[in-house]
Amino acid sequence: MVQFLADSMISGLKVEGMAKKLGIPRFTLAEAERLAAQKMEAKASRKRKRAK
Repeated sequence: MVQFLADSMISGLKVEGMAKKLGIPRFTLAEAERLAAQKMEAKASRKRKRAK
């Protein structure tokens, strides 16, 4: 579930409303946000390495 929320956040979906409807706790959302940030940073890092 956290993985799905993180991927949804990366693709730009507003997941707060969806999470509320599904009854997903706030700490799960926070964990998904952290995972999404890590994934986006890793992707940016790969792009920077490729650009060199």
